[in-house]
Amino acid sequence: MGAGRRRRSAESLGLRGLERERGVAPELGSTWWVVDSLGLSVRVVILAGMTGTTWREVIPEWVMPPEDEVAAYGGMAFQLLEITGCVQARGQCDALCWLIRNEPAPITHCEVPATRFAARVESRLALCTAVAAVDPRAVDQELKRLGVVPLRAVAVRDGWWAHGVWRTLSWVLGERPDPPLQLPLRMADGSIMPGTEVYAVTRNPESPLWRAAEEGRQRRELAEAVSWWRKVSAGTVDTER
Repeated sequence: MGAGRRRRSAESLGLRGLERERGVAPELGSTWWVVDSLGLSVRVVILAGMTGTTWREVIPEWVMPPEDEVAAYGGMAFQLLEITGCVQARGQCDALCWLIRNEPAPITHCEVPATRFAARVESRLALCTAVAAVDPRAVDQELKRLGVVPLRAVAVRDGWWAHGVWRTLSWVLGERPDPPLQLPLRMADGSIMPGTEVYAVTRNPESPLWRAAEEGRQRRELAEAVSWWRKVSAGTVDTER
């Protein structure tokens, strides 16, 4: 290990809340090393968001969260995918690529502009895909209700990817107040407030601790999606903003 890499205890593994080493303030992009219960080293990288300057030109006007928050989330999401290879993060980035790069819509794969209406359609279909393991009829029912013919086949196994799409689009639409990733707090000068850094653990399927953490997170977030879908289906959640 290089001199700049620091070993940490396995107790502090996680995407956020990784306790800073006493007396040392980590910098953006710096690398930390933790050791899991089997003695395997795991690289941890602090996620840094992009500044809002370059994003303001490409973020659709209808997006509800502040541009700086969207910019911070976007930069962090792309970093998270690069660092972890997480399937959910890939869904987040696919949604962002449609919003800011005019790539095909993530769920239907239609080449349509990222309007508020189109985003609402993609978000609803993404949510239905995320919960398809619970109700396989959800996607077909929503497609029939919306009168949409998708250009890509969305399978039940895409649920975790679709969850990333849904969380991104539901947030930018203003349906969800909480961003898909916990955002660090900023000081008046734009620097990140110490103690609010967001951490990503590199993919390490050989580690039982890593696998347990990822499987647990996936179960919790998909279960929350099912709860949200039931509220939407019952009309108790406003998705028509």
